[in-house]
Amino acid sequence: MNAKNITIDREAHDKAKGFRFQRLRAVSLMLKAMTENETAYIYCAIENIGDVHMRTSSSAESANYIEEDKDYSEGSGFSFNSIQVLKTLVNFIDAWHKFELSSTLYFGFCTTAVISKEKSSNRSKRLEIEFPDRALLEFLNGNDPMNDEVINIIKAIIIDAYKEIYSKHEKKGHLDSIINWSNSTWREFLERIRWFFGDGNETELETELRGTLKKCPFYNNRIQGKEGHVISILVDEFDKKQNLDDFADRFVHSSDIKLVVKRVESGEYRISDPAWKMWKNLPPPVDNRNLIDKVRSVSTTFNEEMLDSWCRSVALSRYEQDSLKHDKSILSLRYRVFESCHEKLISIVQNGNIGQEKLQRCVENLVLCAYTHIKTLSEDYKYPLINQSTIRGIILELVDSCFLSFEKKGEIN
Repeated sequence: MNAKNITIDREAHDKAKGFRFQRLRAVSLMLKAMTENETAYIYCAIENIGDVHMRTSSSAESANYIEEDKDYSEGSGFSFNSIQVLKTLVNFIDAWHKFELSSTLYFGFCTTAVISKEKSSNRSKRLEIEFPDRALLEFLNGNDPMNDEVINIIKAIIIDAYKEIYSKHEKKGHLDSIINWSNSTWREFLERIRWFFGDGNETELETELRGTLKKCPFYNNRIQGKEGHVISILVDEFDKKQNLDDFADRFVHSSDIKLVVKRVESGEYRISDPAWKMWKNLPPPVDNRNLIDKVRSVSTTFNEEMLDSWCRSVALSRYEQDSLKHDKSILSLRYRVFESCHEKLISIVQNGNIGQEKLQRCVENLVLCAYTHIKTLSEDYKYPLINQSTIRGIILELVDSCFLSFEKKGEIN
């Protein structure tokens, strides 16, 4: 039976929360791997199998690596009993089975939290477990070998957690397999996990990454002072590829990173416009009329052929925007066009019949205003499309989508 059919689907794609910490960890892992082995081919994806999944063509022992990342507030602590830890271990068990218990697959658990000692819980009481004086995570995180007594406690808790997690799904997972694991197999599995506790938070990690980038073999004085720029672009690369439909397309490759650096060197790359966040925070419009209704409300004799042409522009604009739905810069462009036109319309909208010629002139003025605005912004920010035809389509689509109107009563709140 296919492993995917018996385990929980953890591929995040369109449900991913988009934590920046994970992207920064992915960039960090790739840069370090590229520094350690300049000739190896390395590729990495986020929120795919685990938060970060990196593979390399090198002969390194851990050529296949899966990591879970937890960015928590200062002072947070995890014990072995913490649900975040137990869910991670269940994920790792399923991943190891997916790769047929591969000897080259290793795991990592990276968190800003620190280690806490176990406390008595409903689970430990039910399993009649007495915890040792030392925290279980310290056994896992240390170099001391785990004796059978510690292994027995750990496997009892994991198996119980595995049952509990899978009881919420109509799948059994690999429960039968792990129940039959010997202590030596459990020890082999646990020794494949690297634990990183008390690591830096998102801000500290980004600062550390600047230093990591400077140690890379491809770093040179032409990108000196642009380290933050390079890191932001690399984070965007992971973000952009995360939701692609094809599994293979979600990976960022070492060649992608080198290409980004080359383009930053040449001045070709511009940074992403954060205006997409503003678009997502816009209040919903209160005017539910479409483009045709809004045109007719201000120009009752508007030419049908011209109106059909505008409607086709709306349809084409939606196709264009949908083809770029995984690129947040299209949302930034959309917001910047909206911002420019909404401000312009405040001074020119009026009630009553204004006629076709004046309405067409109004739209062309909006196009010119928005185009000039975008061209100025594009000196610093990157946009996927900035030609006047595309901008005209976006403006008409914004009218059809109820965000803009040709009269005062059509404005959004």
